[in-house]
Amino acid sequence: MTLEFNHFGIKCTDFQASVKYYTEVLGLEKLYELEVLGKSCVFVGNGTIEIELEDAGANTPPPAAPPAAGLTHFAFMVKDIDKLAQELKDRGAQFMFPPFNIRPTRKIAFIKAPDSVLIQLIEDFPEAG
Repeated sequence: MTLEFNHFGIKCTDFQASVKYYTEVLGLEKLYELEVLGKSCVFVGNGTIEIELEDAGANTPPPAAPPAAGLTHFAFMVKDIDKLAQELKDRGAQFMFPPFNIRPTRKIAFIKAPDSVLIQLIEDFPEAG
């Protein structure tokens, strides 16, 4: 069996604010809209990833606060994490952890998106010679 990643979905309590965040702050493109089982959905992406944003409604309870079992975050590989971090801050991104070296060849950062979704940014560097 071969599995290939396709997309992941996020239930959004403020649907329009989430669509705006993922398109205007993160810079993803609005790919298409559809309705699934009576719920509005927008897919955003950039050619390498797709995220399904689903209107969960304002009265939907938030997920359990960390530490909780289950999905904790998702991550994007990036180039020039420091420059990107500044651009994201300028567009309103809230950083839980600004860029820092987790090891000599990797720098990471975490941002908090709507509905307390955690997004990790990762930049890898070649081995220092």
